[in-house]
Amino acid sequence: MEKKSPKYNIDLSDRSLLCMDFRNDSPYVVSGGADHGLKVVDIKTGTVTKNLYTKLYGHSEWVTCCIFFDDGRILSGGMDGRCCLWDNSQVKCVELGNGESRGIGYAASMMTVPTGYSISDINLLKKSDTEFQVAVGDYEGKIKIWSIPNNKETSINYRRTATSTAKKNIRHSLICELEEKQGPVVSLQSVPIRFNRKNQPNPENSLYIAAGYRRGSIIIWDWINNRQHMIMSNAHNGACQCLKFFNIHGKEGIKYDTETGEVIQDLASIFLISSARMDGTIKIWAIDGGKQTSNQPIRQKAVFILEKIHDLGISGIEVYPNGKKIITSGIDGKINVISYPVINTKIRKIISKPNILYQIDWHQNVVTSFYIMPQGFLITGCLDGSIAVHYLGESEEHDNERREQFLVDVICYPNQIKDIVNGINVLKMHNYKVGTTKMNVLVAASELGNLVLWDCNEYINKWNIKKQEFSKRNNISARIIESRSRTQERENYLVQ
Repeated sequence: MEKKSPKYNIDLSDRSLLCMDFRNDSPYVVSGGADHGLKVVDIKTGTVTKNLYTKLYGHSEWVTCCIFFDDGRILSGGMDGRCCLWDNSQVKCVELGNGESRGIGYAASMMTVPTGYSISDINLLKKSDTEFQVAVGDYEGKIKIWSIPNNKETSINYRRTATSTAKKNIRHSLICELEEKQGPVVSLQSVPIRFNRKNQPNPENSLYIAAGYRRGSIIIWDWINNRQHMIMSNAHNGACQCLKFFNIHGKEGIKYDTETGEVIQDLASIFLISSARMDGTIKIWAIDGGKQTSNQPIRQKAVFILEKIHDLGISGIEVYPNGKKIITSGIDGKINVISYPVINTKIRKIISKPNILYQIDWHQNVVTSFYIMPQGFLITGCLDGSIAVHYLGESEEHDNERREQFLVDVICYPNQIKDIVNGINVLKMHNYKVGTTKMNVLVAASELGNLVLWDCNEYINKWNIKKQEFSKRNNISARIIESRSRTQERENYLVQ
């Protein structure tokens, strides 16, 4: 396969890029890292449009997480304990809970400044025409739920003439704070659900937050009612850094409210998959398992445990869009695509040797990041800078069949681009429109501080052609096997 040159290789920093997010329906990406700052890049032109770090505004430590809102603002969390909401028109920010921030960036790093607990994760819970709701987890063990008004609904003139207190109020407000003595929060995931309560004629909508803690515990919070729904003490041997909600019925189990457009999912269909990375084990939890009494959280055990997925530890987990496959990447350089049967919430099943549909061992080093495309393509990034594309099958396919591993393409060979050789920390595909043309761009944030971009429209067309050829070969092979089987059956019948 021929070598592919990136469209842009942008040197953003001399330190690691740790987080990245895209603005929906636009060619803009924000990336933050170990240099205490964030950069906004126009991926259409490959230029840096904003540098979110000044003497008066910004973080004084590593930027660990970020969200790019639809209205152009950016929310960033750092190891200095600050959560900064950046303006979309100028390089200024307000710190959630403290109003306008001054003396935080370069000035703060030159002084001895008391800082809070490191912000570990930010999760976008809900967005509407009027507000964004976000959950912020920190190393103090707290989860804070914030409401941030949508700038599109905020009068610019009012913001210019209002007092500082009024500006603070229209910019953000604390809805609630969730805390449990389980140690630092290291990961957050959320899911919208709908369920029926007894003695209530109408179904109730809610939103659950799963929090993974450094001690190995997991808590599912019903934050709207400010209570714990479920607690899994000592779920893993190590920090629960990998969490993912999924619907057992895949896309078919997800409905949408015709009036509000909100996602509707039945509680009985929602499961949580978790891993501590280094313990090499994956656990699946039924969210509706057990009965809750006296407003006490449900004490739940995993309904499904997959042991020894990777001998050296798990670097990432994902669930296929159809809800029937688990994809894991490992420190051993391998990627496993695992199938599992329909889960019975009343039976606790432990599988020491999981049913692996495919094992991808193309990479020769740690798989640091991967991305699943709707067409069934898996894009994987490695510590040696290599990026490969494999075909895993369409989302609608039945998963009982074993199929051959299919390498579709190689975006980047090992050591081909020196700026990503030390590792790809984040790898994502982003799409936006130029006129009526949909653009697909693969973006890699590297350990060496570079942002590398590939235009993938032409590549995806070639991948789809290869996929069709592969499917035809499989169909022909299946017909030959079926024909031989029928012939053998006829011969056996004649012998009898």
